[in-house]
Amino acid sequence: MIKLLRNCLAAYRTIEAEDSTVDSKYFADLHDLQQSMGLRFANKLSKTHLNFHQQKMKVSLAVQTFSSSVAKALEIGRILGFPQCDGSEATCKFIKEDGLLRYDCQHPQSHGLGA
Repeated sequence: MIKLLRNCLAAYRTIEAEDSTVDSKYFADLHDLQQSMGLRFANKLSKTHLNFHQQKMKVSLAVQTFSSSVAKALEIGRILGFPQCDGSEATCKFIKEDGLLRYDCQHPQSHGLGA
């Protein structure tokens, strides 16, 4: 399911979620910001995560793209005033809500699909 979300977001660039819009540009903007600064905000987001088309079957790329560390990095970017992160609230909320669903399916103690 997480790969479907990632593929849908890549294909359509935006997803309408309730009363807000989730935009894929924030992932690319965050990556560019981290590259220009020469550091990462404690996430694994890389060029491979953004250009995943040759590796569509790798679940790890999709999971790391929608990880809570990416949401936290976007929030930190907003707090520090980086314009690349302005307006990313809906994308952060989407990542956090989706993260709960993913955790339930993949947690070793869970009785969900991934257990």
